[in-house]
Amino acid sequence: MGVFSHRTSIEKILFAVFTLEKHSQAVVTPMPCHKITPVLPIDVHAVNVVSVHGMNIASGAAELGVNSGPEENQVEITLDLFEAITSGEALSQRSLSTRLGVALGLTNALLKRCLKKGLIKIKKAPARRYVYYVTPKGFVEKGRLTAKYLTTSLAFFRQARREYTDTLTYCEDRGWRRVALYGASELAEIAVLAARQVDVDLVAVVDPGRNSAEFCDLPVVQSTNSAGNPESIDAVVITTIDAPQEAFDTLAAHMGPERVLTPPLLYVMRDGVPRDEGIEP
Repeated sequence: MGVFSHRTSIEKILFAVFTLEKHSQAVVTPMPCHKITPVLPIDVHAVNVVSVHGMNIASGAAELGVNSGPEENQVEITLDLFEAITSGEALSQRSLSTRLGVALGLTNALLKRCLKKGLIKIKKAPARRYVYYVTPKGFVEKGRLTAKYLTTSLAFFRQARREYTDTLTYCEDRGWRRVALYGASELAEIAVLAARQVDVDLVAVVDPGRNSAEFCDLPVVQSTNSAGNPESIDAVVITTIDAPQEAFDTLAAHMGPERVLTPPLLYVMRDGVPRDEGIEP
């Protein structure tokens, strides 16, 4: 999961806001498991998190007494749990853990903690199944976490847009007009928005292995060589989320580090030195 999951952060929050139904419920089939003692945290290794330097998202799951890993994903996991329960879908704890992207033990622990805090209620149903309801107190908590997550997401959006605007302005100041983005991601979408404020031309999105032909109305190519004459590309701006350091190292070896630009929020190491401020290599 992480800062960017199956929906963008802002899309997820807006979806959560508009789906707060007062009487929503979900049928959940409990999975056999040993009794979980109140001694927490639970160590979870199944969470894939994109760590963004400088961002500190407050802990939703941790506030419930459950350690779901790095802080960046904890609010999102708790919101996903509420969203799953209010979706009306029939879910087993195993399918719920898959939907949340966390281990089964953590899902069980989080449900137990929510029950203990009065955020959800449980009712027996036929065929050894249980129905989980979000209580009025749970809806208040969901609204609080939604507001917190939305605030953090908007703060990140503003930071990312500012840094990509600065990066593209750096290109403009040097006469680098033809710029490619590396990585079709939410960051690339933000970079496209930032480019509207700067006199540069985004010529392509380089994303090896991506099947789609376009992204944000830009052609998607497999390599910088596929974007036309490599010499016609003045600079490449990293927008990949999955492995920005690897992308920088590969591109720097191919076209030189001075024309491979990395906004500070990616915290890419250039020449063995992590760069958390400034743009110049």
